[in-house]
Amino acid sequence: MTREKECNSKKICVIVYTDTKRAGDETKYYLSQLEVPEGFEIELYMIDLLEVSNVARAFNDVIDSSDAKYKVYIRGGVLPLNRNIYREFLRIFADASVGMIGMIGSSRFPVEYRVKSEADIGSVYLHQYYANEAVTFNPNNPDHEDYYAEAIDDFLMATQYDLPWKDDIFRGNSLIFLSQCQEFSNAFYKIVVPYQENPWVLYDARYPDEKYLEEDKEIFSDYYQNPSWKRIRPLLNSFDDNQGPLVSIVLTCYNHEKYVAEAIESVYRQSYGNIELIVTDDGSTDDSAKVIKEKLSELCFKNVTTILEAENTCFGCIEKAFKLAKGKYVAAFGGDDLMKPDKIKTQVAFLEEYEGRYDACFTWVEVDAGSYGNNPDIIERTQRLTKTFNRKNFRDNGWLNHFLLNGNCLNAPSFMMRRDVFMELKGFDYSYIQLQDMDLWMRFLMDHRLYVIPEILTVYRLVPNSLSNGGGLDGYIRTHVEIENLYYEILVNMPDEVFDRVFPDPIISHHSTLDILCRKTKLYMDLLSEKIAGNILIKLFYRYRKIDGYLELLGSRYGISRAWIHKFIKEGTIWTQVLASPKN
Repeated sequence: MTREKECNSKKICVIVYTDTKRAGDETKYYLSQLEVPEGFEIELYMIDLLEVSNVARAFNDVIDSSDAKYKVYIRGGVLPLNRNIYREFLRIFADASVGMIGMIGSSRFPVEYRVKSEADIGSVYLHQYYANEAVTFNPNNPDHEDYYAEAIDDFLMATQYDLPWKDDIFRGNSLIFLSQCQEFSNAFYKIVVPYQENPWVLYDARYPDEKYLEEDKEIFSDYYQNPSWKRIRPLLNSFDDNQGPLVSIVLTCYNHEKYVAEAIESVYRQSYGNIELIVTDDGSTDDSAKVIKEKLSELCFKNVTTILEAENTCFGCIEKAFKLAKGKYVAAFGGDDLMKPDKIKTQVAFLEEYEGRYDACFTWVEVDAGSYGNNPDIIERTQRLTKTFNRKNFRDNGWLNHFLLNGNCLNAPSFMMRRDVFMELKGFDYSYIQLQDMDLWMRFLMDHRLYVIPEILTVYRLVPNSLSNGGGLDGYIRTHVEIENLYYEILVNMPDEVFDRVFPDPIISHHSTLDILCRKTKLYMDLLSEKIAGNILIKLFYRYRKIDGYLELLGSRYGISRAWIHKFIKEGTIWTQVLASPKN
């Protein structure tokens, strides 16, 4: 969240932070030689690193004091050589989606937390051993376009938004710039490293301050990449659920007369009290509706709404239920599943603790096959689903990457989401019979973050209604049509910057829109043994084929020619395989 205040869009605040007066004075001199854009004023702050122990807090003090829209953080001893560097910054910041600029950076998150040694984009003159050496990373960039980065080096950073520095989580100062990169990324601002034919700055390469580095690495990983449950759990234990927000649980039932009473009771037995229960029955042909009424009457559930349809509405009653929901959070739950007593409390406590960072959370699950568990096929499925749902958290971009290349890995009965986000996304799309949950997860992941709580708080039952996907050729075709159309729709609607983030290119960090279309088409080339992948490729090809330059670039750079497409349609699509099957 940015600091709320009026900003002067004609002012640039330059913050020089230095541990020696000589280095600071040298940088000040070079700054004084820069061209100031017409109508702009420059404001200068000096921070003596020998007098401050918490550099991030010193930066926040400047943010609070200065009304300048633009901030430039520059280390003492760094000498700007491009006299028009301010004008270049303003050119890049004309794109409001750009939040940060650096001189060198990494197109991937630096696994060793050192941008300098893992940089692959940008340029700088490096001063070491009494000599200047130009270090340039301009990979395969004939059009001289600026680059997008995951992180930039700390010797020069420019910003156009005042996101507070994290001044209260690290012991040292070595990772505060990397942290700030993550803050801008989390706010969905782009981080740019400009193309530089010649380096814009001279940098005196000195040994960095690595005091507390190893400890701060663990803190960084816990905070940004994969929060440690050991660290989070104590925070949640102190959560006061008496003051907790309302949670709307939509319990859906269809022919679950044997299980729905237990499902309702598991909600009633929750340790969290502020719950609104909305129970739907979509025209069950068994006695589910009767069981629901009897169980709710027995428990004297205080805040409950029922939508019990005499005839099947094709999910219409579930859509109605979510529209009635009033809670800050919503959760969907099957009438054949169970909640552990602390499920809702744990999830609410987590989302309250991480408000503004995570908008949904899931839990690990116990997969219960009941009396069907002695069947070898069911045993295998139980083991596979347990492994699928009870996994470690991915880094943010890894979730969507996994979905598009490997399929769903989140358990729907375990989910909880902020209702405002759920409504913004228009909830589940029941045009899909089986994949409405996976569709929502992928649309959510375009702009939001989720976390899987590594505790078994949900019981996912394998019962007859959930064991079958329809069976036979009809079920096979229905499943594959949904997957094919879902993936196609997600890829078509995925913004360029999201695709670049989810499927980073090791060679080029920033692609043109035309190149993105070609990369989307080629995405499934390596998975053509999965025939659905080929069908998606074909549909994308026909969608984009009339765009100027598409066919040429697709053929020259990615090896997908019109002749290849014609041959593949004849030999490789899933429907070719289905029609050739002996069963038909």
